[in-house]
Amino acid sequence: MRLVWISLLLVQQFLLRQPIQTAFQTGDMSALEAVCQERVSVAFEAPFTLSGYYQREKFIRLFSRHMSNYGVRNLEWLTRQVEERFAIQSLNLILIDNRTETLLYYKFIFFLTKQDAWTLYHIKGLRL
Repeated sequence: MRLVWISLLLVQQFLLRQPIQTAFQTGDMSALEAVCQERVSVAFEAPFTLSGYYQREKFIRLFSRHMSNYGVRNLEWLTRQVEERFAIQSLNLILIDNRTETLLYYKFIFFLTKQDAWTLYHIKGLRL
């Protein structure tokens, strides 16, 4: 029983970690399709520079285009559940530019809501 509780706690702690991490590690942002709401609010600083409300498919297409220029060198998660229905996940990334091989330190903050399952409704991106 204790092992089940610890496993559940770890799963809750990272909520949508696996599909998001898979998207960044493989460079295939279509993995986000299953976890994004129909319309996603986005506010990214350069070099991604996306801002506004997007239909899920359009956001994934645009974000994929931007991310195709970068590889992931390292990533680190932080999660905070604010209330029963709302949570925030933060992903710190060290990205490498595929052309210049320069490093980019970037943070994505994922705002989640839970109805039947956890879904993304807003994503903020900050250059560190």
